[in-house]
Amino acid sequence: MVSGKTGKLDDSPAMQTALHHKKTVQDANVVQQPTLLSCLWHILFIIVPVLMVIAALKNTLTWLLQRFWDDSGDFWQVHWNRLLDVIGDDPFTILVYGTTILTLAVYWIIGGMYTIMDITNKPAALRRYKIQPGTNEPVDPKRLMKVIGWVLFNQTVVTIPLAHSSYQMMMWRGSPPLRELPAFHWALVELAVNIIMVEIGFYYAHRLLHN
Repeated sequence: MVSGKTGKLDDSPAMQTALHHKKTVQDANVVQQPTLLSCLWHILFIIVPVLMVIAALKNTLTWLLQRFWDDSGDFWQVHWNRLLDVIGDDPFTILVYGTTILTLAVYWIIGGMYTIMDITNKPAALRRYKIQPGTNEPVDPKRLMKVIGWVLFNQTVVTIPLAHSSYQMMMWRGSPPLRELPAFHWALVELAVNIIMVEIGFYYAHRLLHN
């Protein structure tokens, strides 16, 4: 920059640091435009190695997990029954409202910690891992409250009717008794399908919407 007094370029360390920080923020604010091909590539990059590892360790991993599940099966079943004895075993209440409450609790406990860090800009040891350093620091309170309002709207007005519709479809299809925990292999299948659906349906669909 040009000094106002001398008309010369200001090459002081402080000015160089300020220019470097400004360039870093500008580079961080460059939004990458994802494409369908790039999203599919990321999906394959994540899923294929996982499937290869599972295939290589299938017999050993299945045996170990089966032993763990069998040994701890009574433990989980007993505690699941005790929980249902306390809160009730009405399928609609558990699967619709219980799922919604559990989702809200997990989301806001974890998300709340990140929100507090954005508001306070502390601790510095973790702030350095922020994806876009220098942006929204400090957070605009009005924009933050607007975002929180929309999130709560989606988690209640949108999520509860969807959970109700999913419950009706599950009842129409047929479902096992609420007190019966799934078998080990079926739990693995559901977990794998859930991971794939979340990875594709949430993250990469979200990126595509920013295209």
